[in-house]
Amino acid sequence: MGLDSKTVESYNIALNKFTSICGTKPVNDYTREDYHKFVNELDCSSQNTKSVYTKRIYALYNWMLKERIVTTNPMKRVQEKQKEFKIKTKEEIDSIIEHSRKTKFYWLVRFQSIGGFRISEVISTRVKDIEKDIIRVIRKGNVPNYIPITQRMKNLLSEMPIPENPDNPLSPSLTTAFGVSMHVCVRN
Repeated sequence: MGLDSKTVESYNIALNKFTSICGTKPVNDYTREDYHKFVNELDCSSQNTKSVYTKRIYALYNWMLKERIVTTNPMKRVQEKQKEFKIKTKEEIDSIIEHSRKTKFYWLVRFQSIGGFRISEVISTRVKDIEKDIIRVIRKGNVPNYIPITQRMKNLLSEMPIPENPDNPLSPSLTTAFGVSMHVCVRN
C-alpha cells in the first residue's frame, strides 16, 4: 500500500464523512456531482474544516489514480476562494501582548510576534534549535528553515525563562504546564 498510518487514518476520517453524505458505493461510481453534494452538505462550522475534508478526499483519489485503482479523479477541486485576512496593526499586536501578560502564554506570544513564527513553529522549537545567530524551525510541510536572530529576539531570549534540558520545547508557557524546570538563560 505504501501509505503512512497517519495518512491512512486521515483518509478514513474524510471517507467516513464523505460516505455518510454521498452513500456507500464502489469508488469508480462516485461522480463530480457526489463531490459537489459532499462540499455543499458538509455540516462544519469552519471553512478550514471543510477544506481539510475536501483536500483529504482529493488526495485519496489522486493516490488511487496513481495506483490505477480509478481512471479519473472526480474529486478534482474547484478553485477555492482565497481567504481574506486582516493584518493586525501595531496597536492591536501590543494589546494582544499586554493581555497575554496575565496568562501563561506571555512568552509564547512575544516569541511569536517578534520572530513572526506560526504557533506550530513556536511549539516545536526546542532549546537546542537556538544557535548563536539562527533559530532552526520546521516550517509548514515539514520543511526546515533557519531564521536569523535579530537584536529584538536576542533581548527577548535574554529575558525569557528557558528550559534546562536542550531537548525540551522552548515555549515556557507550554513546558511550565507540564512541570519542566526552568531557568533564565542569557545567550550571546
